[in-house]
Amino acid sequence: MADISFLDLLLLAVILLYLWLCPYNKVRREEGRNGTGVWEGRLWSGGWLHCFLWLLRNAPLHLPPSRPPLTSQLTICVLLPFCFSTTHPPTRSPSLPHVLALDPYQKQQVEESFNTQATHDLLFLSPFTPSSLASYDHLSFPGVVPRTFWGPLLLALPTHLLLLPLLPLLPPSLYPPTKHPFQLFIRALLSLYLWLAFLLFRQAASRRFGRRTGQYLLLLTLSQFHLPFYLSRTLPNTFALAFVLLSYACLLHRAFTPSLLLLALATALFRCDIIVLAAPLLILLLLLWHLSLPRLLVLGPAFGLAGIVLSVLVDSHFWGRGKEGGREEGSRWVWPEGMVLFFNTVENKSKEWGTHPWHWYVSSALPRSLLASPLLWPFCLLPAQRGGREGGKDRANKGMPFILPLTFLPLEMDLEPFLLLFLPIAVYLFLYSLLPHKELRFIFPALPVLNLCAAVGWARLGEGVEERDKSRRGKETSISSFLTILCRYAYLLGWVVVFLSLSTLPLFLAASRKNYPGGEGLRLFHTHLFSISSSSSLLSMVEGRREGERGQVRLHIGVLAAQTGVSRFGEVWREGGREGGVDVVYSKEEGLSLLERVRRFDFLLLEKEEAEVAVMKRVEGKEGGREGEEEERECEVVEWVEGQPRARRPRGILRKLREKAIDVAAWARGRSKGSSSSSRKSEGWEDVFVKTKPVLALVACRLRHGGDNMS
Repeated sequence: MADISFLDLLLLAVILLYLWLCPYNKVRREEGRNGTGVWEGRLWSGGWLHCFLWLLRNAPLHLPPSRPPLTSQLTICVLLPFCFSTTHPPTRSPSLPHVLALDPYQKQQVEESFNTQATHDLLFLSPFTPSSLASYDHLSFPGVVPRTFWGPLLLALPTHLLLLPLLPLLPPSLYPPTKHPFQLFIRALLSLYLWLAFLLFRQAASRRFGRRTGQYLLLLTLSQFHLPFYLSRTLPNTFALAFVLLSYACLLHRAFTPSLLLLALATALFRCDIIVLAAPLLILLLLLWHLSLPRLLVLGPAFGLAGIVLSVLVDSHFWGRGKEGGREEGSRWVWPEGMVLFFNTVENKSKEWGTHPWHWYVSSALPRSLLASPLLWPFCLLPAQRGGREGGKDRANKGMPFILPLTFLPLEMDLEPFLLLFLPIAVYLFLYSLLPHKELRFIFPALPVLNLCAAVGWARLGEGVEERDKSRRGKETSISSFLTILCRYAYLLGWVVVFLSLSTLPLFLAASRKNYPGGEGLRLFHTHLFSISSSSSLLSMVEGRREGERGQVRLHIGVLAAQTGVSRFGEVWREGGREGGVDVVYSKEEGLSLLERVRRFDFLLLEKEEAEVAVMKRVEGKEGGREGEEEERECEVVEWVEGQPRARRPRGILRKLREKAIDVAAWARGRSKGSSSSSRKSEGWEDVFVKTKPVLALVACRLRHGGDNMS
């Protein structure tokens, strides 16, 4: 733990930066039946080749003198294809505005939402009293299969010990308006867990393959978007990834029993599909005589049974509580991952949430996540030079010295990285590809291991070029000279990979920033409700309500909003005594018609189409009105919320960059921006790379009596 480098701290800073820039958690919808759903900033189009050809065909090659230089245009044309990947063979030439499409019509209360809501409930509701337990979110929205509470417990218990005891010391005026800071804290805590696991993994890799390999592993991870981004997401795959990283760290240290224990716990507690990774890895250890069969047959079931017992003891308390969440009353004992395994394999119902072709992980998921780093994989077969590996003294006794001499070339092949790292992951991906339903999060354990393969290849290219020169001096041949020159310049390939990966970060991050309109809509609602300038006008919209309810505001959250960032952490902090004691009632009740929602609620967070209909219609009825008196309600859009990010064309990106440059130059010269940007709405840096459109609306429902005229 003492060997913490600047790059390690930089990785932690990048993870927390992504957390701060994308602060909301998304209820992750499964893929549609046609496999066209998109989640978490996922980019898709017709494929790398089609995108590249489209960019070259549509790039403006004839530029007037006022346009940016041609080299900038061609650079974008070359770099953007690394963001896109194949999902299905296109029926026509794809257009880049079709990427980042969101499917707003499917809702599924699963992994990420469950862990977020369960952590909230553990923090603010007692897990021991039946009345509080009945208010837990998972009983109202149980999902298709249950999930373990071990992940939320690992987040809620430290928060209880570190954060909640400080709240009574604060005056009411300093209480946060919502509980959103707690959500940021638990995600930062999860980031710390994963960072520590990755740190131990990196240190083990440095000891096994050399310090330079560990540094290159950090560089490759920092240059990519998906792995650092997901290290703070409350997915069961993320919790399982921490155990897998620790298991690989033990494996690289040749501590096989702890590695087996960690894999068993990850399988039994968080993700049953980790067994697909553990199986080829354990078979390899058996074949290499690093693990005996009797030992495996004894320790494997024992560790797995211990994990199952831990899961059943905790999860049965929360899930086996009667029929509140639609569960059968007799299901007292619950092992969530066992039910998930039965659901995905025996019943094979996961395909109802979308399918992909068998090659999707290789043709889409890995290129999107690892970008250009697979170019370095073949070089991990190069042999390590002297001094390039720490701990190399005991390699002959404890390591795997699989050196394969090539008689037709003055070169040797080191098979250790291939057998220890690449081969088990390749079998893991092959076995997982047989499952029709595919998602990127299913192969999270493969990403850091494959990055390590690339880092080993990069280090093998760089270490020993001078040593090769010395050893070959005086006995140079044409082939050896060619190989020396090739390795010397191929070492620069690693930096090209890092540059290409870094060039895609703004696009991925901009898409993720704009991918949570529900959370942004809830934030805008609270901003209007509690701001001094607008709270009076906003509350005046419902001032004509019944006399007994003047201190209560009712908000209904629609399906799309509930799927894209809304959670219980976004609700008002009731103990804060905010703004005259205004009480906000939140509802995600489903099955209500638009007219019923307009009658029963003061504010609605609706999809754009429903909001337009609500504004046009006048709702009449006697519900809640005084005796014999008709009441009417009219709707008014308070705020439009934009979403559905779509990547701009290269010409659009350059135009936006030019506009930003003009604004910055005008500001630097001390000019007023009114002349140059008054016609353009205020935009953030994300709008340079993606364009959005209104997808949600915050609608206020004003009550008027039948005798009044509607404006």
